[in-house]
Amino acid sequence: MKKILFFFFVGSILVKSMDAAVLTVSNDAKAPAQYSAINTAIAAANPGDTIMVYGSGISYGTVEIAREIVLIGAGCNNPYGGTSILGSVNLRGSGAFTASNSKITGFRMGYISFYGTNGTSKTIEGVTIERCYMTSYTYFQNANVTYRNDTIRNCLLGSSYVYFGGSGFENVIFHNNIFSNYYLYSSSNYSAAGVIVKNNVMLNRASSNMFSSVKDLAVDNNIFYAAEPQGCTNCAFNNNMTFANTQDTLVGPGNPGSVGSGNMQTVNPLFEDYPVGGGAFSWSHDLTVTEPTAQTAGTDNTVIGIEGGLMFYEPGANPAIPQMTEISFPGNGSSVKVGGSLDVTFKAKKQD
Repeated sequence: MKKILFFFFVGSILVKSMDAAVLTVSNDAKAPAQYSAINTAIAAANPGDTIMVYGSGISYGTVEIAREIVLIGAGCNNPYGGTSILGSVNLRGSGAFTASNSKITGFRMGYISFYGTNGTSKTIEGVTIERCYMTSYTYFQNANVTYRNDTIRNCLLGSSYVYFGGSGFENVIFHNNIFSNYYLYSSSNYSAAGVIVKNNVMLNRASSNMFSSVKDLAVDNNIFYAAEPQGCTNCAFNNNMTFANTQDTLVGPGNPGSVGSGNMQTVNPLFEDYPVGGGAFSWSHDLTVTEPTAQTAGTDNTVIGIEGGLMFYEPGANPAIPQMTEISFPGNGSSVKVGGSLDVTFKAKKQD
């Protein structure tokens, strides 16, 4: 009951501020909502509506989004209850339908595909993926789609890759994320010009290069820790930090034709809590940078890594909405008469 009340508590705020409907989804029979399947809720929603998804710990399966939707889960590492899990997400951009201007926050998910139809000119723009944990690939799938002003931020991306399947990128930004054994990949036929990789921490990629056939990236203010930042052609590396890699040099043979300045190479970021020899990210790690020079070494004079830049990243943080954490009813709650009053005590948390 606590979680469903949380849905309605937040929903009333969103309706007031956005003048849009809020729909609730739960696949747990013990926590009923308006819908048991996300795709059914999406089909019933109007563009701009918000869908709130209960954290049951059970996957909701593959989600298809072909209209503007705000999709809010309970969190990808929720300390107050269950996790909202998606099998995968397809963001459509074909025919008369588009997922442009959608936002997805607070989920653990498999792959996410920015998907268009080859032969059809289409734009997928203004999509934001925030505070999620991606356990599989991130796919910009089609060559004839323009990807514009799409953002992936404050996410953990683990054990897979980003694929750039085209050259139609305009201000696509990956910022303030953690990449754990997660690399960037493209075909040599395509250019990733227009993609910005900024204020991320790259970990646990020591067995292979961080970049594979990727060209023309803008790479700023990142930390490459045992992540082998090689394989990027004609890329711009500015104000990054490298440590514990076989090859720490960013502008050189490992990244042919690349340029850059202000990079701190072979410098330990001195994370607050992370194994000196590297390894997979754990939610218990603390990637706060304590190396003094790095505190103002970014291109914007903020700290290099996930603490600086556009949006500070607290790993595992829940969606940035009010969240009810505790609720209690009086002992006589079930016997209140019609028209009577019921005193309810609850605690809520403002999630930055």
